[in-house]
Amino acid sequence: MMPAPKASIGYAFATGCALTAAAWSAPKVTQSEAKTASPAIVLASNGAPHIQFATTNYDFGKVVVGQVVKHQFFFTNTGTAVLLIKDVVSTCGCTGSGLWSRSVEPGKTGVVPLEFFTGKFNGDVAKPITVTCNDANQPMVTLEIKGNVWRPIEVNPEAAMFSGYFEGTNTLRVLQIVNKQTQPLILSEPQSNQRSIAFELSTNRLGREYGLTVKLVPPFGTGHIFGQITMKTSAPEMPLLTVPIYAMAQPAVMALPPQIELPGGPVTNKLTRTVSFRNNASSPLELRDPAINAPGVELQLHELQKGQFYSVLLFFPPGFEIVPGQKLELTVKSNHPLFPVLRVPIVKPGLPNQAAAS
Repeated sequence: MMPAPKASIGYAFATGCALTAAAWSAPKVTQSEAKTASPAIVLASNGAPHIQFATTNYDFGKVVVGQVVKHQFFFTNTGTAVLLIKDVVSTCGCTGSGLWSRSVEPGKTGVVPLEFFTGKFNGDVAKPITVTCNDANQPMVTLEIKGNVWRPIEVNPEAAMFSGYFEGTNTLRVLQIVNKQTQPLILSEPQSNQRSIAFELSTNRLGREYGLTVKLVPPFGTGHIFGQITMKTSAPEMPLLTVPIYAMAQPAVMALPPQIELPGGPVTNKLTRTVSFRNNASSPLELRDPAINAPGVELQLHELQKGQFYSVLLFFPPGFEIVPGQKLELTVKSNHPLFPVLRVPIVKPGLPNQAAAS
């Protein structure tokens, strides 16, 4: 049985790192709360503001992943001038501007309300929050919210990630689904929201551990594939299990840069340009016979890493210029069966184009 949380906790599923100052309105501080915040208020006599927090730490105990932890940090202005709260920021970059108490009169109490979204955390977590104010002796105060985020179901790794040229085993990822509860876990048939993402669910230990095989389905093309696989579960705290899928497909051979740019007018001095070719496929790459459909340009092909990385140097003579209407390109022959000729356009500035393989 999971222990009861130590604070007011709103239940909601979240997907991002989130510690938000005032995603909800800062409440008015009552007289009783003000006394709780600072039971003995002694005003300073130096004509300046002074910030005094009732506590700078909050432990929310143990909560189920997906819950939203809410807490209010109370403070008192024990100085004799108006206290101004300039900013409230989390070091994880997920604190937004909010409705904390921004101006507090001497002897009065203010509040910094926070929300912590637990959606992407697992285990012990501690998040510092920096409060910036006009207290010359204490211009920055660090608060901390901490606790334990418990996942009744763990997925290892948390997401299936693919990158590169997709072929063979590079299109497969295997994830383990582990039940952390005492009661057996039952999963429904998985569902994919992308045609290019296939799956297979297997049982390693009935009710305790499952295997999820994720496979990318061709044709892949290039670019990004984002999707997810979802399963209904028998766990009351996590009725829906979502597994993110990220894939970045690259071509078998990549030209860098994808096009060569020349000056707008004639070349005044000998001009050098370099194009690199990177092999993303598993088979070794062989390049040969670099060529350009224009006279007077010298070409040099270099193999920098055997079967993997090449460069082509292009030397343009003085006076060289792209003729209006001319389609100029560098071509290199390849041993890849799908890309026998690599093409890199040569353009003037402002004329967009892309490298191509044919």
